[in-house]
Amino acid sequence: MKVVYQHNTDAGARYRLLADSSILLPGRPFFMPEWASFISVTPVIALRVDRLGKHIAPRFAHRYWQHLAPAFISTGLDTQGQPVEHGALSEAFDGALMLGEWVKKEQIASEATLVTTCKNSSWLCENVSHTLAQADDMVAHISRHMTLKMGDVLCVGLRSSRLISVGDTVTAALGNHQTLTINIK
Repeated sequence: MKVVYQHNTDAGARYRLLADSSILLPGRPFFMPEWASFISVTPVIALRVDRLGKHIAPRFAHRYWQHLAPAFISTGLDTQGQPVEHGALSEAFDGALMLGEWVKKEQIASEATLVTTCKNSSWLCENVSHTLAQADDMVAHISRHMTLKMGDVLCVGLRSSRLISVGDTVTAALGNHQTLTINIK
């Protein structure tokens, strides 16, 4: 299984491959790693690939995924707020992808919002329609470089991140579905 994370920068989309051990399943606590001074979490929309495909045309990309979930990508930071490792290790450590429960995309209305909270205050409320349109482009782009297989997870990052600390609880709701609650220990 592959986990691919797309985050958008001013220079364009950047991609990272994460290990499958990076996935933290729903209901499990997130343990702060001792090698990082701070942990920053970024909300993402995760897609689960449901069909085998390579060189997928953008107009057919929507056929290759049927489920999505809210998630958070964690990044280990040093005391200056910079990634601890200047490579994938700061984002690809065990448990770095806090993954919510899968929801069929037909159950999510086009005007659905992703609402994330931390410390009982909302920090992101974003309409997911633009992100879902971007997801089809991501599927088509990635399939030009590697074969997508059933069970692969593709994550589309949003531009809002937040520092978390021990004792926090982060939650995410996608439309009417409260699908992710993670305790930070």
